Amino acid sequence: MAQGYRNRPEQEASAFRDGWYSTGDLGFVDRQGLLHILDRAADMVLANGSLLGPAPLQDTLCRLSGVRYAVVVPGNVAGHWVAAVVPWPGVPVDTAACQAAVWTAHRVAASAFTVVCCQRVPLTEQGKPDRAFIRALNI
Repeated sequence: MAQGYRNRPEQEASAFRDGWYSTGDLGFVDRQGLLHILDRAADMVLANGSLLGPAPLQDTLCRLSGVRYAVVVPGNVAGHWVAAVVPWPGVPVDTAACQAAVWTAHRVAASAFTVVCCQRVPLTEQGKPDRAFIRALNI
């Protein structure tokens, strides 16, 4: 991980504090001592008076019958989200239903939530969702 900051003093200064690497992840340790990662601090936005991140939006989408998998990233405009949604085979995804579900659960307006259907979520070389590519899907 540290090699990614070589010759990048600004990024290194923000990522390392007192010898510790700060991932920017938000989470908590439960009573049994188990760590639960909730979201990334950089992805959180203030929406309707509370912090909202991609994870609850993804959970809402994945509860819909036609959605097999969803990845949500913050858009290029503050307060806007882009969702890459993968349908179950042979089942079309109703993007309006996705937007309605997100509105009902989180009060995110359809104008602030773009849903793009994909056959598979674009991945980085490391096998993680390609957040920059997904963000660019917001046409």
